[in-house]
Amino acid sequence: MKLRRSTAIACALAGALGLSTSASALTIDQTFNGFYVEVGDTSNRGLNLELFKVGPELFAGFVTGFTYDASGNQVWFSGTDTEVRPGDISIDFNINLATGGNPFGGAQTPSNAASQGTGSLVINTCNNVELNLSTNAGGSIPSVADLPLDRGQSLLGSIGFVGPDECAYQEPFPTEGCSAFPFSDGAGPVPRSCLLSGTELGDVTLTNNVLWVLDSTYIIGDPGSINNSNRITIEPGTRIVALPGGNAEAFVISRGAQIFAIGTPFAPVVFSSANPTTASIGAAAAGDFGGLVINGLATVNNCDPLPSGCVSEGIDDALYGGDDDFDSSGIMKYVRVQFGGDDITPNNQLNGIAFQGVGAGTVVDFIQVHSNDDDGIEWFGGTVRVTHAVVSGVSDDSLDWVNGWTGSLQYAVVDQQGQGDQGIEADNFDEGQTNTPRSQPKLANLTLNGSPSADIGMLFREGTGVNITNSIVKNFGEGCLDIDDDATFTQSFDGSMPNGTLTIQNTYFACDTPFIEEAGDLVDLSDFFDNQTGNTTFAGFSGIFPPAGASFLRGRQMDRSIFAGMDLVDFAGAFPSEGTAWTVGWTEFLD
Repeated sequence: MKLRRSTAIACALAGALGLSTSASALTIDQTFNGFYVEVGDTSNRGLNLELFKVGPELFAGFVTGFTYDASGNQVWFSGTDTEVRPGDISIDFNINLATGGNPFGGAQTPSNAASQGTGSLVINTCNNVELNLSTNAGGSIPSVADLPLDRGQSLLGSIGFVGPDECAYQEPFPTEGCSAFPFSDGAGPVPRSCLLSGTELGDVTLTNNVLWVLDSTYIIGDPGSINNSNRITIEPGTRIVALPGGNAEAFVISRGAQIFAIGTPFAPVVFSSANPTTASIGAAAAGDFGGLVINGLATVNNCDPLPSGCVSEGIDDALYGGDDDFDSSGIMKYVRVQFGGDDITPNNQLNGIAFQGVGAGTVVDFIQVHSNDDDGIEWFGGTVRVTHAVVSGVSDDSLDWVNGWTGSLQYAVVDQQGQGDQGIEADNFDEGQTNTPRSQPKLANLTLNGSPSADIGMLFREGTGVNITNSIVKNFGEGCLDIDDDATFTQSFDGSMPNGTLTIQNTYFACDTPFIEEAGDLVDLSDFFDNQTGNTTFAGFSGIFPPAGASFLRGRQMDRSIFAGMDLVDFAGAFPSEGTAWTVGWTEFLD
């Protein structure tokens, strides 16, 4: 049954179904809610689709509609699919039938049977679906097969309330299949999926009407060259997944190449496991997807990056580093990386997202790493600036840097969810703790939410510097702050006084042990914390959102001389209230 999306017909149907038009979404996640009507048929057979979020990457779908029996009498059908997941292309349900009136009351005569057949709503685009009905023996309507309806999504996964024209999934899967994409290795293991593997030396666009499956590690650009100029564009709502088992497949951007993964709040770009997030058998797990690795041409301090380069962690033939601190590796916005990581050896792991020698010309805004089998986000040198970052449920450190990162991070949430080590683990370089450029990023508006089983909120060691302001560190089992190694102290303090290269201001600590004081420390950490502007210990709060009306978190003015170029806000933490949270829509799995 082919249905056409029509505002006028939709409004008429809304009245017939007993619904107000304001309650009827015009937008197979919630962007697909709405009415679909038959194309070219004056009877206007059709249906209403409503999806309800019931868990992370999980929806329940309710379908109700009408057709006609052999005598021309109107027959209503309805059904529910309780598990609609990312990557699904249909909503499948048992159908219940009724005649007369409408399914919400009136002169309707319902069937006594619990189910009188099955139905499937196959999603083609935001605006086109195909209805298949098959009635059991004695059913009151003929079977309806492949009846196209207009006003749908080939891939599921985003959440929002936007109109049909704003829905990301406007193009159907190409009729020529994966051969429409010359860079594809052929059809994938499920309908409407194509394979990716190997090294790509040309320009590539990953469209959102395909489920992209990593058959092996996929590399954009020659991993050993500094002369790449190719780019990969990833459309909003696109999903790239890896098949669990064996070595975890990674997604790698080489030096000089660029990634343009630009999602939206209701259609993020997602890197994930091919398995669903929840399932009785074969659920997604950390380590299913290797991770996202971005290699740039900015400065690092652990090798001579030119003409060769530093060897990338986890990808032996991928090099990073250079001499261009304003190098651009592209744009990443509204990107979620989940169930990634690979602990190859104790000193060679794949992180959720690794920024390796990435320059300040790169735009990174609204990124999440969830359930990674090593660190969440790690910076290996470089100068990249990141805003709006979420790390949740990773097994090791949530935020990590090394090798001379001098960029910045503003607005970040760490939600450890009962596992993981440090909220932040930060180094300069273990084999050269005074190497330059010295690690010294600027961090503002962090909420680091640990757990009693977690280790340390912030661990600074091996010579790193850092400037932190307007942040919250709470609920870490070992303590909120630890500073290790003589090189860290001697480069950061003139005697017992901070010299400006390692500072903490306007920051709240809520740990049973705020400071981890150890024999041999050259500075008393409690004095270091107390003697800087605006720092305090407090009782804390549960979760990542501050309590309503938490005025005590406001009025914290950032130091312009240190944090110039960042948003000079006056609140502590990632956001001043739950109502202003920038995590809505594109993130998942948060407590």
